[in-house]
Amino acid sequence: MESSTKFILHERLVQLRTERGWSQYDLEEKLYLTQKAISNIEKGNCTLSNLIQLADLYDVSLDYLIGRSSERKYNTLGMDALVFDIIEQVNRFSTTEKEILLQHLKLANELKSGIAT
Repeated sequence: MESSTKFILHERLVQLRTERGWSQYDLEEKLYLTQKAISNIEKGNCTLSNLIQLADLYDVSLDYLIGRSSERKYNTLGMDALVFDIIEQVNRFSTTEKEILLQHLKLANELKSGIAT
């Protein structure tokens, strides 16, 4: 891995870990690795398997981790970032909350088009 990629990987891994309030020790427990292994990974000395584990743990794409993308998640649907973020948030809703949101969206669109009863 070239040095600029290692630097970006290091920056992003440390940022993602600190955003969650985790220490390297916390990662040791989550990934079943030694502190030395975690330190090496955060320096960019890691395997593809390590990167996949970390991408899954942090819920980001591999492209984001290594600096090929500034978007944390890979958007396969071609949506703009705002719509993608909305969908990610809605995915966390319960079925009831999704149904209520859908009713509100339908009503808003009906009002907008002048069809509301």
